[in-house]
Amino acid sequence: MKVDELKKNGSGYNDPTAYKAMKNFENGGVSNMTINKGEIWEVEHGKYIKSAIVIANHGSYCSVLMLDDDYRESRNIQINAHGIKYTESGFVQYKFNNAFVSFIRVLTDAEFKDVCTKVAKSLDLPVAVSDEDYFEKLLTDKNEEIEMLKAELEEAKTRILNFETEPFVADIRDIEENIVLKTERDLYKKQYEMLLERLIGA
Repeated sequence: MKVDELKKNGSGYNDPTAYKAMKNFENGGVSNMTINKGEIWEVEHGKYIKSAIVIANHGSYCSVLMLDDDYRESRNIQINAHGIKYTESGFVQYKFNNAFVSFIRVLTDAEFKDVCTKVAKSLDLPVAVSDEDYFEKLLTDKNEEIEMLKAELEEAKTRILNFETEPFVADIRDIEENIVLKTERDLYKKQYEMLLERLIGA
């Protein structure tokens, strides 16, 4: 919808006073509007009224992503705002608060998180990690460590069994080899004990 169409009265003449009054009425007064991040609003964009995702509110203006009806490969964000709309995560713009016309809806937490993650990656900014994501990664890393320890433990256990089932040579000439084998067996036993302790503590 064009802004000019909203500015005309019933007779088709420009009536900017009525337009501003309508905006104030719909929004509870432009000066009293509460515009929050994670919301979708209709905003003035040149001669048109377009939808926009609010990324951040800076007081008198907001960082936004303008939404468009047409899909392009570079437009990597898809959002439902009175129909499916598209935008590009790297194309962050600003809009002064008096350009906001009407509220559409609030993004879900998952939608807004996806938008912010894509914007951060596009702008080469560090991606914020929530407590939930942090502990999920911590748990995943811990499980991987446990599985690795189990594998090492099983290998050490197999080596120890091989040493204990293989008879030592009684010949005096092989005493040195026997000592080496016994030392190696004892080392694997010690490794087994240490791995077991780590597994219990993991």
